[in-house]
Amino acid sequence: MRHGHGLRKLNRTSEHRLAMLRNMMNSL
Repeated sequence: MRHGHGLRKLNRTSEHRLAMLRNMMNSL
């Protein structure tokens, strides 16, 4: 997981993180 690849899109980081977290939880 690369953190900081979306520094340009700060307004969309929250949504991206939420999506990634949901995917991780589902995979577990």
